Amino acid sequence: MRLEKIYIQLFFLLSAIFLGGCRLLVNDYPEPETVVEPVYINAFTITSPKYSSFWKPGAMMEIRWITSGSIEKVDIQLFRKTTLLRDLKINLMNNGIFIWNIPGDIKNSVHYHIKIINHINPDENELSDRFAILD
Repeated sequence: MRLEKIYIQLFFLLSAIFLGGCRLLVNDYPEPETVVEPVYINAFTITSPKYSSFWKPGAMMEIRWITSGSIEKVDIQLFRKTTLLRDLKINLMNNGIFIWNIPGDIKNSVHYHIKIINHINPDENELSDRFAILD
């Protein structure tokens, strides 16, 4: 009889651990923090160069953009596919236009992009459509 009582107590103890206490053991850690990433509205709309426009080495290219918000200064970069080739202008007053003299020795490609970047906050940027520089 004494042994039966011990088995019954052991049964209830194990049942309590596995059925009720297990949740506490598994969830015995803090809930993960929810990270909310900031959402940026496009700070820039690049209006020139346009998709599939063609330029020649040595030509003057007019780069134009519209800014939403009050951004004082911008940086302008040249990309080929996803590779940064060069900074065209750093810390330029944001007036929506920059004239770039395309170097005569630039490689022919149909995969160029211009990137306009807020000089103070680089997260605010815009990549132009693809354009070509062909001799």
